[in-house]
Amino acid sequence: GIIFAIVLFLFLLSFGFIFTTIHSEYVLTVAIWGWFLSGGYVQWFFLVGKMIKNEEYHK
Repeated sequence: GIIFAIVLFLFLLSFGFIFTTIHSEYVLTVAIWGWFLSGGYVQWFFLVGKMIKNEEYHK
C-alpha cells in the first residue's frame, strides 16, 4: 500500500539520479536502506522466521 508507493517513488528517484549524478551507488544504497527501514525488514524477518520454522518442522 503506502509503503509500496514510497518504495516505488524512491526507486524511480534513485534511477533518475543514476543518470544525472556520479554518486548513483550512494543514492541506490540510501534508497535500499530506506526500503528496509520503512518496513521491508519486517517482511524479511517474517519470511526468514517462517523458513526457520519450516526447517525445524521437517527435522
